[in-house]
Amino acid sequence: MRKAPSIMLENGVKLFDLERSKVAFSFFNMIFLDPQLPDKDTIIRHELVHIKQRHSIDVVIFEMVQIVNWVSPITYLIKKDIKLIHEFLADEGATSKGVEKYNYALFLIKNASAIQDVALSNQIFGSSNLKSRISMLNQKKSAKWARLKLLFVLPISIGTLCISTMAFTKDYGFIDIYSGTSQIKVIIRQDTVKKPFYSNGINVPNLKTVNFDYSYNDRLKKPMPITKRLFVFNGEVIEAGTSGGAKNVDQIILLDAENGIKRYGQKGKYGVIEVRGSKAVMLSIPPPPPPTMAPPPPPKVAPPTVAPPPPPKNEPTPTNKSGADAAPTATTNQQLSFFIDRSKNQKLVLPENDNRNSILIANKWGNEVYKSEKYLNDWDGKGENLSTGSYFFIQKEINNQGEVVNINRGYVNVVDSMGDFLKSGSNIKGEKVSTVELSKDQGNKLVFAKTSDRRMLTIFNTQGKGIYRTDDYQNNWNANVGNLQNGLYYFSVATINTAGRKTGSSTGSIALVN
Repeated sequence: MRKAPSIMLENGVKLFDLERSKVAFSFFNMIFLDPQLPDKDTIIRHELVHIKQRHSIDVVIFEMVQIVNWVSPITYLIKKDIKLIHEFLADEGATSKGVEKYNYALFLIKNASAIQDVALSNQIFGSSNLKSRISMLNQKKSAKWARLKLLFVLPISIGTLCISTMAFTKDYGFIDIYSGTSQIKVIIRQDTVKKPFYSNGINVPNLKTVNFDYSYNDRLKKPMPITKRLFVFNGEVIEAGTSGGAKNVDQIILLDAENGIKRYGQKGKYGVIEVRGSKAVMLSIPPPPPPTMAPPPPPKVAPPTVAPPPPPKNEPTPTNKSGADAAPTATTNQQLSFFIDRSKNQKLVLPENDNRNSILIANKWGNEVYKSEKYLNDWDGKGENLSTGSYFFIQKEINNQGEVVNINRGYVNVVDSMGDFLKSGSNIKGEKVSTVELSKDQGNKLVFAKTSDRRMLTIFNTQGKGIYRTDDYQNNWNANVGNLQNGLYYFSVATINTAGRKTGSSTGSIALVN
């Protein structure tokens, strides 16, 4: 290239004549051109636009990004689009100075197949993007807006490079296994949890808490955790079915099946979840899922009596005084049940009364999630790290003398969308949902709305015992299955996507009639 004849053009641009090379491209402030190509002035005008707008800098930057982030196909697509935008800008500049767009398009077509391709350059001819360039010639395009698009490309490229490390960091531990004088080192890969998640019965609402979902096991005749992962608490292996999780933990570590076997033998064949923390506390087994609704009695069937669930921990019970100063006896109404659709910004609206309302809301593990001594119907279910599901509440009506005159208990079911609830058999009015009535004589089935996600369904009787469970419900549960008696039953359903993550949940009740 040093021996090639050159000419100095405007603004320090140097033109190199490369005879019989069949090339035409620019790189920084240099233009390389075969002098035998037709219409050299048009080619030079095109390449000067590339040089003036410093397109070579963009090309070099994205070549470096591709080297670092070679595994991502998005990088290749972005680089291709950047080069195409460069050509759009250069074509617009070349045709803005007296060159007819029609003649310019014919000029590109005639020379597209005769020019060699040079990767690290801006070149006028190229058959791969010729159709797009000619189409763009006939459109009004803003050069400023096209250049502005480049500002969005670099953050996208950096994001694709980092996205695989957002949820977990990879740590590697070593176990030394001695056999005589020989030493073998086994490498164990472990994933340290960095953000909340829910998967296969493991609920991590925050980085300090791990909860295990339970279901009734008919073979063992007792509740058992849904997950089959081995649970290790501060280095101690915990027997399945004896713990509901842990709180106040400092670190949560996941091992897959392969690495679980390496560290814990066959006990870890389904994977392992380890929790560590100097102040960590193990949680007890959660109680059986309580009835989440209090519907009106179904027709033809006298509903069984369901005792109201116990209040959360440390909940004071109002006492009565004696004598003239005796407070009025607090009455307890029937259980209430509400739905809150967070996508519609719905609020928990209590029944109207003339007293001050005090409310306490807790999750199914008894942990307080909301409390107010003067509730103004403003709770929207959007607390920090608050997941969808069923929550228990106690409402107290307090008169002007500070006396508790009425107590309401019930459940509020928080969902992100009501559209995925029951397709048929449900009666949704405002925030309340009534019982699904299924006829045994007609062989009615429990049918949900269509979805691409897998459904996990569990049905309980009034004593909390599971009578039906499946991890892939196909709208096929029949009212006649199992010779069930007429009466009230409860169900809990969750949707799971292909990645194994929980995408939604619903609860309800079923009235079996003849």
